[in-house]
Amino acid sequence: MILRPLRHSKQNKQSLSFFGAFGAKSRFFAAMLVHRTDRTAYSASRKEIVPGIQTQRSQVPIFVNSTKETPFIQPIARQEAGFTIAELMIATAVFAVVLLIVSFGILQISRTYYKGITSNKTQEAARSIIDDISRSIQFGGGTPPAVQTQGTISYFCVATTRYSYIVGTQVVDSAPAVSAHQGYHGIVRDTASNCSANLPNLAVQNLAAGATELLSVNMRLAAFQLNNLGNNLFNIQVKVISGDDDVLDTTRSKCSSARAGTQFCSVSDLNTVVQKRI
Repeated sequence: MILRPLRHSKQNKQSLSFFGAFGAKSRFFAAMLVHRTDRTAYSASRKEIVPGIQTQRSQVPIFVNSTKETPFIQPIARQEAGFTIAELMIATAVFAVVLLIVSFGILQISRTYYKGITSNKTQEAARSIIDDISRSIQFGGGTPPAVQTQGTISYFCVATTRYSYIVGTQVVDSAPAVSAHQGYHGIVRDTASNCSANLPNLAVQNLAAGATELLSVNMRLAAFQLNNLGNNLFNIQVKVISGDDDVLDTTRSKCSSARAGTQFCSVSDLNTVVQKRI
């Protein structure tokens, strides 16, 4: 059934007389109450108005329960939003591309980092060798040094300081693989009163007392030259390579750019001229 507008009733007038006892202000509020009761009927939740009743605000229809004769709001169906398969596929493809780019960047940073460390160690080893030999020639005294060979070992002496080396052998700290050009030692410094006597055994891991290996593990002496230029001037060339055979080219004189793992390969080639002072 339709809810009808309320009329002025006896009960409403009694309410007015009740409020009238409180003075002019009470009568004003009572008049407002009667006006709102007569003219509008609001829903408890949405404040919607029964059809047929004109108000100054709006005219919105609501439904009336035929059994209880009370207004109620008909629920509005909610629209559930979601992603389509095409949208999900596009989002997945974009995420995969971003992930690929980030991974590639991280790998490049890692390669650069390890390349820098390997290069620094190789240069430090080559500089240490050339500084050691230069210092011995400048201040060691004795006869001018000359390189000699005995079997696979080359050596020379500056006064009582002797340098013995093997070119092309990678220094390892475990059992060396001869096929991979590995060995326990590359260039050794020791003390000897007779330069050609009792050369150090570079094929064993433990050297005699007083002997020192000048190369670090995984490095090799790729080239060494000591030339007497006359007038007590000597030219020294030292070339050190860090890395296994599989990251070097076929001549094992430089790193290969076409193979993986080249971040662990580095070459340091130093050349200097020193003058014998004593």
